[in-house]
Formats: sequence, C-alpha cells, structure tokens
Amino acid sequence: KMVLMDTFVARRILVGMGAAVLACSLLAALVVTPSSQNTRLAAGDLQARILPILQALHWEYRGEEGPASWGKDYLQCNEGIEQSPINIESQHAEEVTMDAMGWDYLGEQVSLHQRGESYNSHKFDIKDVVKPLMLLEEGGDEFRLQTMDVHAPSENSVDGVKFDVEIQFWHMAPGPKYMVVSAMFKKGGYSPVFVNEMSKILQKSVFKYNTLEPAINFQSVIKSLSATSKNNTNVGHKMDNFFRFNGSLTEPPCTQGVIWNILRDPIPIFYYDADEMQQDLAPNNRPLQALNDRTVQCAANLAPAATVESAAEARATAVSQLREVKMEAKHNIFMLEQAHTHAHTQETLAAEKQKVEAEKKMVVAERKKVEEEKIKMNVQFHVEEQQKKVEEDEDRKKMLVAEEVRKQVRQQQAAQRAKLQETIKVKDRERLMVAAKKEEQEEDK
Repeated sequence: KMVLMDTFVARRILVGMGAAVLACSLLAALVVTPSSQNTRLAAGDLQARILPILQALHWEYRGEEGPASWGKDYLQCNEGIEQSPINIESQHAEEVTMDAMGWDYLGEQVSLHQRGESYNSHKFDIKDVVKPLMLLEEGGDEFRLQTMDVHAPSENSVDGVKFDVEIQFWHMAPGPKYMVVSAMFKKGGYSPVFVNEMSKILQKSVFKYNTLEPAINFQSVIKSLSATSKNNTNVGHKMDNFFRFNGSLTEPPCTQGVIWNILRDPIPIFYYDADEMQQDLAPNNRPLQALNDRTVQCAANLAPAATVESAAEARATAVSQLREVKMEAKHNIFMLEQAHTHAHTQETLAAEKQKVEAEKKMVVAERKKVEEEKIKMNVQFHVEEQQKKVEEDEDRKKMLVAEEVRKQVRQQQAAQRAKLQETIKVKDRERLMVAAKKEEQEEDK
C-alpha cells in the first residue's frame, strides 16, 4: 500500500514515529520461524501481527481516533513545541523585511486529483509533472506546489477570528522541506475563478458523476493571492503582505520544521461557494495549538494593512483634533491676557476676533480638503474593485464561449458523420438495384 501511495504523502508518514514502528514490526512479523517443518510464517499469524500495526496508523478528525488520540502513535502531535495551527496576534507580530513571494509558472491550468478517504477528501493533489515553483529568497530552496488543502472554516485564526474558508498551498523542496502559503477567505463579493472551480469539483465528487481528472485556472490563483499585496507598483504578481512562523503538519505525524506563510488580508468569496465547501467537506480542522516560545513575523515591506477609507478617516480625525487643540490653546492665551490686563482696546479685540475667525476658516478648509481626498481615494478604490470584477467576469465569459465552441464543433462532427452514413446507405441501395436489374436481364436472356 505504501508503494502505491503518492510520494508526498509517503514522505509525510515516513518522517513520523509511526513509520518506524511499522517498519520494525513488519520486519519482526516477516522473520522466518526456525521450525524445519514450516519455513514460512502462517497466513493467520502474519495477519494477526500486521493488523494492529495498520490500525495504529489510522486516524480521524473526530471520534475516538480524533486529534486527542494522535499522540499515542505519533509522539510529535503531543510533545512538539512548534505545532500548527495557531492563533496569530497581529499586534505582537515582529516586523521583518522579507522578500515578496510569487510563483514561477507559465501554464494556464493545473490538474487536480481529489483524495477519496473521508479524512483526506479536502486534499487536492497537483498531478502535473511540471508543478508551480516558488522561492522564498533569491538562491534559496526550490519549493514545488504539491497539494491544495481546503478547510471550512479556517484552521488558523488571526486575533481570535476564524474565517469562512482557508486554502493552504503545500509545497515541498528536496530534503524534504515543507512550506505553506495559506489564504483566508471571507464571505462577500464574487469568488475568484479558481475558488468557483474548486467548489464545483467538490459538488461533483459528492454526487459521484465526475469521472475525469478536473483542472483549475492557476493564473486566477496567482492574481487573487497577489491582490492582497500593499505595494501598488508591484510587478509580477507578488505577495508582500503576510505573516510567517515555524510550524508543523496539521495532521499525523505532525512533523515540525514547516515554514508557514499566512496572507494578512482575507480574499472575498461568494457565500454560495463558502456554504458549498462547508457542506461537502467532512470536519477536517485540528484544534489550535500553543504558540510557546515562537515568534510570528510580519512582512515589513510596507506599513501595516489598512483600508483606504480607514486611513482617510484617521487623517481627517487627526487634522481636526490638531486644529481644535490649537484653537483651544489660543483661546486660553487670550483669556489669560484678558485676566492680567484690562487695557485692551476695541481694535485689539476686533483684530483678535478676526484672527480667530481666520483660524476657523482654515480648519473648515482643511476639513473640506481631507473630505475631498477621502472621496477621491474611495472612488479610486471602488474603480479598482470594479476592474477586478470585470476581469473575472471576462474570464468566466471566455470559458463559456470556449465551451460553446467545443459544443458546436461536436454537433457539426456528429452531423457530418450522420450525413456520411446516409450517403453510404444510398449508394448501397443503388448497387443492390443495379445488381437486381442485371439478374432480371440475365433471366430474360
């Protein structure tokens, strides 16, 4: 069975303590008995020795074989100090300058295979020979995308909040070394093209009418995840707005040393796609693990994430408060001067009043300027959002047009085949009539 398993899964199991137990026990079970009459182990004895080993390797996300019992056969699940998933406290994250992340992949699509086991049905293996490549730093390890795991709701949380869906992109480099890029999804707006495609794949697998290996638009993955970037001049669809920490596999054998990268800003997902994933997937979330002495880093390439609207509001509030403080200070000075001297003339009072009025006008003008800037930035933000929606709609339309063209081609081919068959039948009838006529002529002769 292990020979037939996918290489990526086999490596995960072999790393754990459970594999060591399996290997040692199998060797002990297969030792030839010293008896001269029977040089091979009886089939019943072999089955009796191997069955407990296979049962020990089985695990689930719930019930008696759930996460609470994983540590019995996989020591890292209980004793590891860098386990995943975790809750990220953004205000305690350490800002570090890190290279932006991005995939090197020129293809349009990647082929997926959904695993059939109940506890692994949320995993989609990448079947292409040439898999998307990612480097975390120039000259570093070459990580190739191996699987895409779907969790609904999310496994990790940020500031105590879990999101509607989390999609984890699992990579592997020689060693093996593991790295994850994880994206959070929140209900609202339209789903990216690839999320809609994965939702349909899940729905087909539930109703068992999908017999072909499905595929998703990987360029949609690159565009959607890089859209969380805060660098407006970003070239090449890079991701520069993320958390990073050392963690582990979120399933047995709970191997540590996994580099986790979690995008800070959630991506919109259509409510129907989120509900479809939650309904079609069995429970597949490991409980949150302790952070212990780990440090969560956040990319310091730019300022912390904030929406355009909140930034404009914060600036407007700060300007308003500053102007009010200045006005209050000037008013207090004016009152102190009035208390210490009574020699001010009407002209001085009028001049001071005009000065205060001028200050008020300046405050009003500044507020108006801030409001105009806020409106301008909001308009720009909504225009960009609309452009993204238009691009996604165009991608969907292209897919529908391509499907319609293929359908028309199939119909034309079917019509041509029918016409050819009809022509053959006509010629066969003509030959039969000619042959019959010849026979009649010969009989007449």
